[in-house]
Amino acid sequence: RPMVYNLGVQGDTSADVAARLDAEANARNRERLTLVFAVGLNDASLAGDVPFTTPEAYAQNLRTIIEKAGTHAPKSRTLFVGLIPVNESQTTPVSWKDVSYTNERIRLFDKTLQEVATQHAVPYLPLYEAFEQRLQHEDLLLDGLHPNEAGHQFMYELISPEVAKLA
Repeated sequence: RPMVYNLGVQGDTSADVAARLDAEANARNRERLTLVFAVGLNDASLAGDVPFTTPEAYAQNLRTIIEKAGTHAPKSRTLFVGLIPVNESQTTPVSWKDVSYTNERIRLFDKTLQEVATQHAVPYLPLYEAFEQRLQHEDLLLDGLHPNEAGHQFMYELISPEVAKLA
């Protein structure tokens, strides 16, 4: 049975993940690492009308993540998890700061993620469509942005079989 670490940090962007990837992987120092990345929602955010990250910068950060991940695990044991839609009535802006998350930008960044993963032959699991196809997917979100317990369970049910294929 694999050891699983959730190394998500609130507010992290793809640049933050790229910057700490080597240290996190080295700290686990395991013989067979499987790396699963779910990153991009914060990159897609807007501070007022100013984009936090451009799709081009996001793509470059993803390429850096893929390059660094390759020193710790083969591409065949690396997975990118796609972005999920938000409930814009709660995320434009979010209640805790002047930052907005829109589904239009999230779709753009998810498309970028899928393209980069495909270009580098790294598995990509689309979640956006799975969330949208589920009736009333908003009930999977705690605050319009972050998954609640049911949302995490839904994601687990989608991601777990894909991770099992990588091991």
